[in-house]
Amino acid sequence: MKTKLIYFVHGTTYDNASKKCSGWKQVELTELGKAIGIVAHRAPQLAFEVITKNISWEKTNENAWRKTGDWQPGWEYNID
Repeated sequence: MKTKLIYFVHGTTYDNASKKCSGWKQVELTELGKAIGIVAHRAPQLAFEVITKNISWEKTNENAWRKTGDWQPGWEYNID
């Protein structure tokens, strides 16, 4: 099944967000010695779900807190 491209402001898609967020994997975050906070809208938050949990966009969208009502004050993602 091919992922449906959903466009956001200025033509950004979920795939674009995933590519932008995957750049975090290349940053040596361990050198900081601390956790970092990222404030993001829907697409980057879902992109981190796809990248860190190695699941499809379809699965991520099905289980998104916006649909399930499982909001929480923050999420943790481990980027190795």
